Amino acid sequence: MSESKVLIRTDLSREEVFRRFSRLFASLGWDIHTYYDTVTAVDGKDFSWLLMILLIIFIWPLAIVYYLVADKNRVILLAEDDGVYKVIARGRKAIENLESLYGELKVKSVSKVKILKEKKVEEMYEELLRLYTSVYGAYRGKYELEKRIKEITAAGPSKDEAIKQLYSKEIGR
Repeated sequence: MSESKVLIRTDLSREEVFRRFSRLFASLGWDIHTYYDTVTAVDGKDFSWLLMILLIIFIWPLAIVYYLVADKNRVILLAEDDGVYKVIARGRKAIENLESLYGELKVKSVSKVKILKEKKVEEMYEELLRLYTSVYGAYRGKYELEKRIKEITAAGPSKDEAIKQLYSKEIGR
């Protein structure tokens, strides 16, 4: 799956940024979820119709599995500082809509997410929890995060190492 993680800067207020983000993706028919400093837009599953048709013709059970494991297109906007937001886009359609988003938010600059400073594991966990609750909701978000941490620790690393790995993969700094 395609993914893009960037930091954007704009002069618009947080409320105006969230309002414009929600309006843009709602007009495209995406579902909008807002939770504290995060707003998420979710659309249908990200998969190739050509591959799906070929799988249906030749190996139909695999077509079902392919559809079930396909992730949804999603764009997550996380408020970082005043006028600074992290945008995480997952899926082809999500990435295609980033230019429209930048125009709508009157973005002054876009930069790839990079390591800004070393964070404590507790801070990483809190940011992951914020991300997961914005995607899955308050209860299920914590459950999904803990489930992913347990999956990683089952392979050997400590819980702190699992959080660091997951943070690096999901948030990218």
